Amino acid sequence: SFTIFNDSLIIGRSPTYIAKPYALFFQTFNGKFVSGIPNVKKRLLGTNPKETHQPSFFCIGKDNIRISFQLDDTLYTLNNNELVPYIIIVFKKPRETPPNAKVQKGDREIIFPGIEPTSFLIIGVSIIEEITWFTPNSGKSQTSLKYFFFNKLNGKHSIIRTYVDDFSGSIQSPEEGGIKFPLFLKNGKIVVVYEPKLIKQIAEDGQINSILTPILKNQIGEINESLQETDNPILLIGRVKEKI
Repeated sequence: SFTIFNDSLIIGRSPTYIAKPYALFFQTFNGKFVSGIPNVKKRLLGTNPKETHQPSFFCIGKDNIRISFQLDDTLYTLNNNELVPYIIIVFKKPRETPPNAKVQKGDREIIFPGIEPTSFLIIGVSIIEEITWFTPNSGKSQTSLKYFFFNKLNGKHSIIRTYVDDFSGSIQSPEEGGIKFPLFLKNGKIVVVYEPKLIKQIAEDGQINSILTPILKNQIGEINESLQETDNPILLIGRVKEKI
């Protein structure tokens, strides 16, 4: 896993099976090692559990880096080459230390975003409600999903019950297979994919909704002029508000 930060360094996470894995490390474009932050998060893995390091994951913002771990409830931020707790999600049942990687009823997975929008965070929590094992290493689980909206401006958070796409009018909820949120980019923009059929319908039917400003309506009309229903999906690109 790697990304480009400040146009000069690549940040990667090393495999969990090497002797001294890093939560993240820096190297030049020529592959020269610069520095690294050791991975101290452990887990129990295997039929006869052995201690190994937890995989780490990136959450990249416009000017910052966040790090999370597979079996951990904390999102860390990179500050002066150290990982400092940024957001801690508290549950009634704490995790074991070290946690067992084998899935069990009641286990949870925290889903932090790969890209962090400027003004907010959407955090997902997947909880194992039931699990049936067919063999020691394979089984089938039933999960429930919750999504939390964290407003970075005022520190408040709330549960996302439904997600409404103002442009298409579609409504999604966690109970119906999860929510597919738009794609957020590091430059503060937002990308949503729409089928040509929907674009044509909105342009030709004159559908009125809260985001169809005169400028946007003209832009949709221009797209529609040369659009065929068999064309590839259309990317609509916008910008995330600085304040929510």
